[in-house]
Parts: sequence; structure tokens; C-alpha cells
Amino acid sequence: MDKDSALREISDYAEFIIKIEGVKSSIDALTLAKKRLFALKILKNVDSPTKKELISLKKIAGFFGAIPFIIGEQSNNGRLKDYVLFERLSILVGTLNTFIEYMRGESLPIKKPQEFYSIDGKRMKELREKKKLSLRELSLITGISKETLYRYENETILIGVENLRKLEKALNTTLRKQITPKVEINEWISSANPFSYLINLRKKYLIGKQMSTSSITKRYILIFEEISEKLEVPYFILSKRKSHYPFLLMSEFYSKKSKKEELLEFLENSST
Repeated sequence: MDKDSALREISDYAEFIIKIEGVKSSIDALTLAKKRLFALKILKNVDSPTKKELISLKKIAGFFGAIPFIIGEQSNNGRLKDYVLFERLSILVGTLNTFIEYMRGESLPIKKPQEFYSIDGKRMKELREKKKLSLRELSLITGISKETLYRYENETILIGVENLRKLEKALNTTLRKQITPKVEINEWISSANPFSYLINLRKKYLIGKQMSTSSITKRYILIFEEISEKLEVPYFILSKRKSHYPFLLMSEFYSKKSKKEELLEFLENSST
């Protein structure tokens, strides 16, 4: 799915869109429609994000008071149906047409989410090797792609109940760890790309850092400036020295980072 084309279609119904591009990010855009803010991730396969990426998306959405939404064309089980909502880790999922209808305020059915589990990847690999099975051979037995099996073994993605049953039958053991963990999104300080820190005290602050090159740093700052202007959330860039953009000296910030009141006073004084 082409992100730019998708965002152009969305813009016809949105009050504004803030594109998050040119930097590594857990979200692709923030958009406002019908007084609701959405944090969007646009992908071809909605099952491709890792647990970490999904949690980051939820953190960012929670910080801004936005609805997290993954827009895609297909899942590991096939193409998604239009005008039906799905869920992943309590994140809404749907096609571009589905999202546009939802953002316009239409009531859409939500398909009961598949139950997801954390898998014991280490045990899975040990048993596979004990049975002298390669990932390719296990893939042929279970019908699960070799790439997906690799990600299960490295515990980078959750596993649906159908695939879990196939694997447990093939390896003749229990592999599930626990039901999808609850994600805490109300921490007073957290991090999620592209934000180094999301600080939620009496006031909210976005904290970024200088990038590896000046061109990336410039793009990074433009994103922060647009978010700050449209959502009224002040931002700072961590820097080793004074700069022309809103900055915080790294040494001072890190010395106060773990102390709420000192950090709040430091941020308030830096804002004036």
C-alpha cells in the first residue's frame, strides 16, 4: 500500500494530517477528523509489526489522546474485507476504505479479535532442533511460512491461536506463555519512535534528539514543530551544546530525568 496515496485520500475528509516521514517511526501520521485524533500506521500486511512496534503505537496514541489505527490490505490469513474492523492488541485494524468510513463517523462491525499469545521461542527452537527439523521442514508440516516461524522463535511477534495449535501439534508440546499482555500507556515518562521521550506531568512535552546528519535532524524538527503547532504540545531537542531550535542540554536533562518535580521545574523554566 502506498502511504502517500492513502494519506491523500484521507486528507479529503480530515481537518489536518501531520505526516511522520523521513525518520524511523512507529506511526506514519496523526490526523484529526470529527473532533477525533487518530494515530495511523499504514502497511500492506497488518500482521507485520512486532510487539514492540504495536506497543509503541499505543503509547504514542495514549500520549496524544488519539485512537490507534493500522491501515492495511491483508493479514497473514488473506485479504482484509472492507467496512469491517479488526483488532490487534486492542488497536483497530482495517482497510483504507474501512478507515475512511470510520473516521467519517460511520458505525462499523468489529470482528471478534483472534486470541493472541506470547510464545516460548527458545523452547520451540530446542524442540525443533531435537526433532532434527529445519525451519523449512517445519513450515511444510504446519503450513506456516519459514519467515513467520523465525519470528516466533525470536519472540518478535505474537502468535494466533490457530498457528499455535499447529505448532504445538507438530512439536507435541505446549509453547504458549501467556495471553496478550496488557499495555501500560499512562506512564509519566516513556519512549516510542520517533520521540525519545514522551513526558506527561502537569503538562505534556515531546523530547527528541539530534540525528546522525543535519538533514535528518532538520526533518525531525519540522515534524516536531508541526505537532507542537497543531496539538499544542511543546517540544525540545536534546543537544550537547546550545542551539537555535528549542533545546535541552543532555547533561542537565539526564541528571533530572528520574526526578519528577525537578524535571518538571526544569522543563517549565526551559519553556519560558
